[in-house]
Amino acid sequence: MTKSVMELGQYVGDGWQQLLQELHAELSAVEPDYEVMQIKEKFGTLRVYLKDHIYTDATRAIVRKYEQLSGTICQDCGASGHLRDGGWMLTLCNACAALRGRN
Repeated sequence: MTKSVMELGQYVGDGWQQLLQELHAELSAVEPDYEVMQIKEKFGTLRVYLKDHIYTDATRAIVRKYEQLSGTICQDCGASGHLRDGGWMLTLCNACAALRGRN
């Protein structure tokens, strides 16, 4: 069964849902039948793994772009954020970091 970014988006924070929508739109434009194996947060940023046969220079560049953007967007709320270390790396805005005790 084919899975898209939007079908697997529940595995990352609400703050990255807009990123996933944009990623889905860009991937669909170059590879309408793209398939995703996994989406997760790793080392504080988004990770998207496509099926091997979908990796082209274009799809690889699109995925890389959104993985890098995720390091600037709070994974909880979607505001501007940055990577924070505290045992487990997370990308958070100041307000969400304070809520988690990650100042």
